Amino acid sequence: MRWTWFWVAVLAAVVAGGSVAWFTEHGAAGQPSAAASASQAQPSAPPLTASQAASLLTRLTSGDSAQVTSAIAMPAGLQVPASAVRGLRTLAPVTADIGSFRELAPTVAALTVTDRTRTTWLLHLVWMNGAWLVLDSVQQ
Repeated sequence: MRWTWFWVAVLAAVVAGGSVAWFTEHGAAGQPSAAASASQAQPSAPPLTASQAASLLTRLTSGDSAQVTSAIAMPAGLQVPASAVRGLRTLAPVTADIGSFRELAPTVAALTVTDRTRTTWLLHLVWMNGAWLVLDSVQQ
């Protein structure tokens, strides 16, 4: 179990680095400034469905590097370290509380999930390229 937390910490570091890069490229998340015109404001992303949540969590804990990377908001070309992929696999199955989904900003949301050890996590999600992706996670 100690190694699971280590790999979760590694993943958090990778995601944090990817998040910083993403925010640097796309500007800070949140509401558009008052100076922004209506045409510049991002439209709200659609709510996450139970099916989409299940697919996202299956990819995240699949044990397959490409699948895990496809579930996380990261700059193009970066891969999740193999050790983190293996660590995430140990958390499966992970289930979503779809009723906990809430929009925090037009393209940022939060979702509560529970792993196989009944540990609860708060996932921050970002809407990118037509899909919800994991931006970061916080153990509850």
